[in-house]
Amino acid sequence: MKHTFFTLALLALIICPLFAQTASLGQEANKQQEQLSRFPTELEVSLSPRDIVYAVKDTTVLKMDIYRPEAQQSKLPCLVFLYGGGFSSGSKDKKSTVEFCHQMTERGYVVVAINYRHGMAGVKDKGCKRISSLERAIGMAVEDLYSATDYLLTNASAIGIDPSIIMISGSSAGAVTVLQADYELSNKFERAGLLPGDFSYAGVIAFAGGVFSREGRPDYERQPAPTLFFHGKEDRMVKYKSTRFFNIGFFGSHALTKRFKKFGFPYVTYRFEDMGHEMAVLPMQHHLTEINNFINSCVLEGNHCRIDSTFVDHGLPRADYGSWNLNRLYQ
Repeated sequence: MKHTFFTLALLALIICPLFAQTASLGQEANKQQEQLSRFPTELEVSLSPRDIVYAVKDTTVLKMDIYRPEAQQSKLPCLVFLYGGGFSSGSKDKKSTVEFCHQMTERGYVVVAINYRHGMAGVKDKGCKRISSLERAIGMAVEDLYSATDYLLTNASAIGIDPSIIMISGSSAGAVTVLQADYELSNKFERAGLLPGDFSYAGVIAFAGGVFSREGRPDYERQPAPTLFFHGKEDRMVKYKSTRFFNIGFFGSHALTKRFKKFGFPYVTYRFEDMGHEMAVLPMQHHLTEINNFINSCVLEGNHCRIDSTFVDHGLPRADYGSWNLNRLYQ
């Protein structure tokens, strides 16, 4: 009996540490797996994560890319960017988008480029049917932007952004989306309920955009975010002025600037003579200083900006797509 007892005791002394070591190794493996599978958000990580899933809608997996300054040590303002493509094509991987995102991170911002649903893909409608299709497509893109914003708010601390300074920017269809999103948020449209009731965007930057309205000229129940408008005065794709049929209309940068002026909202508008839809892209390459000045002065410092400038001898290059209209785009 004593021999059996001592044998069992000896086995216990040998086996228990092995079990403890195995359990410890298992816990360490689980910990490592958790670290590998969680969102890579440590601020010292310079590699910016790509293809982060922020939502799934209509079986479409929506992803974002996050661009960080190399030596980020604190929470930074965030700029969300939406590419153009007529709500029918495009990607966050577009060369002009990637280059712009890198340029803005060099200026000290965390930049997030998102994909969104293309509600006009394959649509060949004309006349009133096209208006209805475009309205639906704009709404889908706005909803996706709200979902991406909610994701950023939820993960702000981990990503390293200041949730009170989330700005939105876009080119062409992306510019329409960001202006529409701020318009609907300011007026508490139903889909704006995807965001907290007290949330406001800190700033809007639109490269050839506008707002769709079913209530005539756009009004704002709550003051919109400080907005930077870039637009070519000869733009035939996204109207510089406005197109209206009774209360249904689309209002471009010129029309929106008039509304901002009338109600004393903060804005900076840059108009370009003899330029068309090129201004959906060119400011991201040639006007980075103006963009950065707007963010610093009108957003971060809170100055009530009211600037309206027209560029005449700008020397900017023309492009074939600059003279396109919607019929050319959706042919």
